[in-house]
Amino acid sequence: MTALSTPTRRTRERRSLLGDGWPLYTLLWGYPLWWVLGVSAAGWVVLAVPCLFWLWSRSTVRVPRGLGPWVLFLAWMFLSVTQLASLDDIRSFSVRAAFYVAAGIYLVYAYNLPEAGGHRRRLLMATMWFFSFVVAISLAAAVLPFSEFTTPFEAILPGALASNPFVRELVHGQIAQVHTFLGFPVPRPAAPFAFTNQWGAALGVLAPIVVYGASQVRRGWIRVATWSIVAASVLPIAYSLNRGLWLSLAAAGTYAAVRLAVRGRARPLVNIVMAVLIAAVLVLATPLGGLVFDRLDTGHSNDRRTDLVGQSIETTLESPVFGHGGPVPDPDSPTRAPIGTHGQLWLLGVSHGVVGAALYVVAIGLFWLRTLTGSERDLAFWVNVSVFVALVQLPFYDHLFVPLQFIFVFVALATQEIEQRSRKRQRPAALLR
Repeated sequence: MTALSTPTRRTRERRSLLGDGWPLYTLLWGYPLWWVLGVSAAGWVVLAVPCLFWLWSRSTVRVPRGLGPWVLFLAWMFLSVTQLASLDDIRSFSVRAAFYVAAGIYLVYAYNLPEAGGHRRRLLMATMWFFSFVVAISLAAAVLPFSEFTTPFEAILPGALASNPFVRELVHGQIAQVHTFLGFPVPRPAAPFAFTNQWGAALGVLAPIVVYGASQVRRGWIRVATWSIVAASVLPIAYSLNRGLWLSLAAAGTYAAVRLAVRGRARPLVNIVMAVLIAAVLVLATPLGGLVFDRLDTGHSNDRRTDLVGQSIETTLESPVFGHGGPVPDPDSPTRAPIGTHGQLWLLGVSHGVVGAALYVVAIGLFWLRTLTGSERDLAFWVNVSVFVALVQLPFYDHLFVPLQFIFVFVALATQEIEQRSRKRQRPAALLR
């Protein structure tokens, strides 16, 4: 942990009239409204600004260890703008860059929130609310007669921005993506994100944190309601037909089980196995079982994904230092998704070169190492599982925009917890001396 002293003219900290942490609470508790309005994605960037001002008003700002590679990644990313030729590409680059910068701001902001404010628990509960909304709208996606809508923010955007494909993805209301690769239409949940794959990436990253959050609820009826929401999430997870999400959850469960087994923690290990068995029964004992098996037998996107990986590697090697500044249109199929949009690793390589991709992976890897501590009763343990899932997802999921923000916020909270626990252990030793 590093402390940065601010100028003497700001030696007195200004307390926010809305209370510490209000940007994150406003964003998470109000997420259903922001999504309907079409500003949920923009909210992550806009509300990072008051977080930055809050940090500026502090007499001392603490910086968590491991931030260096992320700062280097941001610097390298901005060098990639030199590779852009069109104004439209610069707009897309600016939006992506804003999310990367916002993630770093949230990391430092959450890390500096006063421990006495109970922010770890409060942000955990706000995240549980966010997860509940995702589950609720995902269940609704299966029965709603429409799959998308024009949001108010989308309607008032200038034509130049509204016509940009990447910007439109962020402001358009997408409840479900209807696919027919099984021979009949299946509404795959997407809300409150742009695509089913973004939905899957977010749920995969959030799942370990949500499980921990549910275990912290003590009140009877609230505890029952919380675990009911977790159980209900099995349904949209199954009918999403999202193999990447299934792999993410399998990786999370296996990794957590191995860590618990190494520590000799039999009871939580048994709980994980029981949860997996119950989820399997819930799926296999219903028509969802047939849907899942059909999906596993149908690899409609395998060939295309393999082609995209090969194209992404070739495109990265064409400009391995600074990349191309962003995804590159497929010259053979201009109407298809650009090269570099089918996985965070390929997005980084194509956009920011080998160095940019390496710095990103190193930054996330250091977060994983930093949280590799604590027991299953600690937030840090489950944040570590979440970061592990993010690393597993690199080849097939994009982390922009929600997964990245959650990773950084909870890494900050986990780091706070680890340091607080370390200080408590050191105090008795100091008294003995």
